[in-house]
Amino acid sequence: MLTPAVLFLPSRWQIRIAALFAFVAVTYPMLRNFHLIPLDAILAQAEAISTDRAHSLGYRFFNEEQLLERAAEKPVFGWGAGGAA
Repeated sequence: MLTPAVLFLPSRWQIRIAALFAFVAVTYPMLRNFHLIPLDAILAQAEAISTDRAHSLGYRFFNEEQLLERAAEKPVFGWGAGGAA
């Protein structure tokens, strides 16, 4: 989907788009951790489109929640080689 952007947009806009993607990638886990993303509303919208896709998205949200809980156990240094338990 981004191929036209790479081909036709000036490099300044490409950098802005890349920065936007980086911003979303960094802030999304934080917003999820603070429960600021309306998961129920997103699942309801997905269910309006397709029940199977809504179940798949719900499964992904469930797994994300488990990963966020695990990451919150050691938020500073994480689960590197020294802290694997």
